[in-house]
Amino acid sequence: MKILMLDAGPRPGNTHRAACAAQSEIAAQCPGATFEKMRLADLGLPLCTGCSLCLREGPDRCPH
Repeated sequence: MKILMLDAGPRPGNTHRAACAAQSEIAAQCPGATFEKMRLADLGLPLCTGCSLCLREGPDRCPH
C-alpha cells in the first residue's frame, strides 16, 4: 500500500509530529506500506490574497 502524507503546516512542528506518529501506527499495522511525505511549505506556493478573481472570473485569472 502506498500512502501520501501531506503536511500543510508552515514549519515542522505539531503537524509533523502527528504525521510521524500516524506513520508509525500505520507501519505497525501494515508492514508493507510505503510512505511519501510532501510538505506544502517546501513548494513555495504563494499565499492567497483573497482577491476572489478565481471565483469571479475563473481559476486562470488567479494572480499567482
